[in-house]
Amino acid sequence: MLLHAALILAQAGFAGQFLAGEPAWVRVHELNAGIIHLVAFVQLVVAILVWRPGRGPGWPALASLALLLAEELQLGFGYARMLALHVPLGVAIFGLTVAMLVATRRLTRVDRVPAPESRTPART
Repeated sequence: MLLHAALILAQAGFAGQFLAGEPAWVRVHELNAGIIHLVAFVQLVVAILVWRPGRGPGWPALASLALLLAEELQLGFGYARMLALHVPLGVAIFGLTVAMLVATRRLTRVDRVPAPESRTPART
């Protein structure tokens, strides 16, 4: 999830460079999009494995599927140069990715169980 979020953040930077007048950055943006798509697919597979055989929550698998589908649309809008859809969807993808990153970090946090109290009387 952290890798996915980092790639999404970098993607916005690459797009910004292109929009600032550096045409070579569109190729970097395109290559990163392919990497993001691959990472999103792997993330979906891992989320499904955590959910079904791992007996974890199912929402990460559903959210990963939604993210993968949104990124698929994003690729299409980008290649079609439909910036009126490409840019806002990119912002939404960034938001969903950050929300998933925060939520999954909460899943991995293990609360410590307090040690049982001693039944022997305290020495004085």
